[in-house]
Amino acid sequence: MEISNIPWLNKIYTKINYDIFPHGLIISGSKGIGKKILAKKISLDLIYNNEKINNGLNLFNKGNHPDFFLLDKDKILINHITYRDEKWDEQKGKRNLNDFILKTSSISNNKVALILNAESMNIPSQNALLKTLEEPASKSFIIMTVNRSNSLQKTIYSRCQ
Repeated sequence: MEISNIPWLNKIYTKINYDIFPHGLIISGSKGIGKKILAKKISLDLIYNNEKINNGLNLFNKGNHPDFFLLDKDKILINHITYRDEKWDEQKGKRNLNDFILKTSSISNNKVALILNAESMNIPSQNALLKTLEEPASKSFIIMTVNRSNSLQKTIYSRCQ
């Protein structure tokens, strides 16, 4: 579904200023209102700075873009945020958000990590994410969606917009 076909999302989307975009962004709202659509569109814009690169766009749409990290789990654990030897994720392996965001981008100007259902992060996961939010890597962005306001630690909200 295109964002331009959803009036309430398009109204928000058209007001985004990427020149002053925050390192951390939390998109909050009820389930089913289009947070995921908005977050993915913003992620794509950040990666390409409004330039369309066909091969990269195909990689993004297939979920294989080297400068985009999608974390979409029912429960987000500490090993999804930062690597732990004793923890192994069948889908991601040793790949985790903190290591991803610290590396330089491969084919785009920016790196973007998108955490869907961020309210499912346990406290150790949120604490591991805080260091990255407090000391952001250059040209890196973390976007989170939450279904309930105030479902994350106050310090995470204070580091994001």
